[in-house]
Amino acid sequence: MDFMVDSDDSGFINISIGPDSNSIDQNAFLNGVEIMEMMGKFDLVP
Repeated sequence: MDFMVDSDDSGFINISIGPDSNSIDQNAFLNGVEIMEMMGKFDLVP
């Protein structure tokens, strides 16, 4: 799954993993984290 989030005014993002509350399996793993900063406004150009 991919997620895009905004940080609050502190500039920090807290990342945690865990099972879904409805999940039978209680295993979770984090295969990697990619953090990028989006700067300013951008337009798509065909």
